[in-house]
Amino acid sequence: MDAATESGTLNKKVKIGLVLALIIGVLDIAGLAMPTPEGAAAGPPFAVLVFSGVMGVATIVLAVIALRKRNRNAVRGVVITRFLSALSAVPAFFVSGVPGSVVVLVAVFIVLTVVTIALVMSKPFLVERSENVGSVQPA
Repeated sequence: MDAATESGTLNKKVKIGLVLALIIGVLDIAGLAMPTPEGAAAGPPFAVLVFSGVMGVATIVLAVIALRKRNRNAVRGVVITRFLSALSAVPAFFVSGVPGSVVVLVAVFIVLTVVTIALVMSKPFLVERSENVGSVQPA
């Protein structure tokens, strides 16, 4: 066991954040299946779609490692990949010709990413396991 992997169980908020990160990572990858047509004004450039897909794959791998091994470095990696993916979506607010529905989707994506990062970074990271979980103590 290395220094970043610890005993105990993950905090409930951290688990929820990692599951949200997994879902967002899958959505990033799904974006590759729906590229914008050639010459279309609406939609991100193909390079941004590929970058988002790579960030999605990295998020999924790191979130699974974090969930299985309780590894803090993997959690930090999830935060970094989600931040970079959200950052790549910010130009949708400033580029002209982006449909309003796309701007709303990007805003929801960024808010969901911020919530995910906040949950994943919540303290305490680990909660000690209790041997007496569910047992009744005599009075």
